Amino acid sequence: MKSCKALWSIATFLALVLPFGERVAALEPNPGSPGAVAPDATRTAAPSQTARIIVKYRDNAQARVATPQSTATSAQALSQRAGIALQHLRVAGGNAQILTLDAPRSEDEVRAIAERIAQDPDVEYAEPDAIMRIQQVVNDPRFSEQWHYHQAGVGMNLSPA
Repeated sequence: MKSCKALWSIATFLALVLPFGERVAALEPNPGSPGAVAPDATRTAAPSQTARIIVKYRDNAQARVATPQSTATSAQALSQRAGIALQHLRVAGGNAQILTLDAPRSEDEVRAIAERIAQDPDVEYAEPDAIMRIQQVVNDPRFSEQWHYHQAGVGMNLSPA
């Protein structure tokens, strides 16, 4: 009988808490909206540059990253498609590889190169390998009182996210 009450309590708690997390994410302001706060508004962000592209191949194209020869060959083929010299850096998990450009370029330019690479029928996606930065921080003065957002052991641990 005690175990049924405990299970009922846990089920009720989960039914009330789990949907709440989705609503919070839906209510979060966009970085450009009036409710958002930049992490450090005094600094101006330097234009983002990268010299790498992540290329994920479709499951039926596994031979493209299976051996060092095939990775070099696929990098050459993608170089021709992209119209720029690309070199294989390393194999990533999930049938993907990291390619390097000859020099760092703006994120927009690298995105355009990645779009040309993504036109290859064996490529599932291609995207710039860019450093992600925090775009906004919580501006709720009572955030510290909302334990279910930031306690790792029992809450959602949203702060690192």
